[in-house]
Amino acid sequence: MVPNNIPLKLNSKFIILLAMIYTTASIAADAVAFKFTYFFGLVESGATLLFPLTYILGDVISEVYGWNTAMKIVWFGLACEALFAIMITWVIHLPIYGIGQFQNEYMDILGNIWLFVLAGIISNAVAGLLNVFFISKWKIMMHGRLFWVRSIISTCISEFILIFLTVLIAFVPFIHFKATMKVFADAYLLEIIYAMIFVLPAQLFVMILKRADGIDAYDYGVSYNPFKLVLN
Repeated sequence: MVPNNIPLKLNSKFIILLAMIYTTASIAADAVAFKFTYFFGLVESGATLLFPLTYILGDVISEVYGWNTAMKIVWFGLACEALFAIMITWVIHLPIYGIGQFQNEYMDILGNIWLFVLAGIISNAVAGLLNVFFISKWKIMMHGRLFWVRSIISTCISEFILIFLTVLIAFVPFIHFKATMKVFADAYLLEIIYAMIFVLPAQLFVMILKRADGIDAYDYGVSYNPFKLVLN
């Protein structure tokens, strides 16, 4: 057990890989946000199929490495998403060269990606940080027990906020209200199903990481101010 009331310098074999997978899932979800599919009877945005991985990883990272590390990964992930949207938007609006093709298709698919990324940044600045806060705070209250319970409850609460804000900002301007409510309800149902399915693999992964890295952070006395980003 590592008390995390002081800045923790991680000697982890896996934290960089976990952060990269987290960011990759976030950016991939942004790229397919406006792709809708019929998934086991549910109308889903492509983002809904990929983004839950970030919440699973957020739970795992917060449980093993603590609030400070999880908070940094959430913030840096959002910064990477913003940079991704800026680069994509800049490139697709460059003048077309004579041999260029598919400009209209690029605009149709990626022209509004900045809107979904903006929605993701706003919603995750609330829901993503709230999710890892719950895992950290409840870990202390429950003396490190029942990760699977904490993970499911925190995901259900934070994903509701995430989906509501994302749908409100990104989809309402383009989809009529009835369809928007269908997307919201189906997305939230799928997130709950994901949480139920992946919580046991996540529990196993937590146990493996704790043993491999020798880290089990408890956030005693830590500041939960999400804007207090200590870079160490």
